[in-house]
Amino acid sequence: TVFIMPGSPCPVNVSGWVGEYWNNVTLSGTPALCREDAVLYFEWQGNSPGAPIQPDQFSARWTRQILFPATGSYRFSILHDDGARLYVDGVLRFENWCDNCGLWEEVNISLSQGVHLVVMTLWENQGWSSAALQYSLTDAMGVVDTQTPLADGITERPQDLVIITNAGARVRWVYNGQQGQAQSNPVSNPANYRH
Repeated sequence: TVFIMPGSPCPVNVSGWVGEYWNNVTLSGTPALCREDAVLYFEWQGNSPGAPIQPDQFSARWTRQILFPATGSYRFSILHDDGARLYVDGVLRFENWCDNCGLWEEVNISLSQGVHLVVMTLWENQGWSSAALQYSLTDAMGVVDTQTPLADGITERPQDLVIITNAGARVRWVYNGQQGQAQSNPVSNPANYRH
């Protein structure tokens, strides 16, 4: 069940993230803004997340039911400026409630196949602000399936990304807001690949 705090106005039918925003740093009281956020990836810099939220001294919470396609270890990548917390099924799984920080951080969480309730919270003190959450199914070698839900429910996969390296090199990549790592495979004619 997704619980939505009363806000101004709160959407009734949500297929993305329920985004709740406060003009305070403690997520207290009634949200000043409540909306559907299709994707949890924001780089506001020094701007407001949206009227009537002020550009500094605000907090936010995003809530979503996510269907995880397989049982396994999922790597959650969290961009936060300033502090952030991540809850899965009501359990705190990540916390860095820092001030004056802008970080990408990761946490691995074992999940069963099926729907899980994911909640991310953020507070912003002053200056630049950002928030993002991505998840990837992993194995012992690293990321094997990166998924970023889009507004239309389609999952974006970086199928057209080609990285040329020495045979057997391990690479870490960032592409269209996604990131991961993998072992490179040798190719017979690298000149055939655009890079």
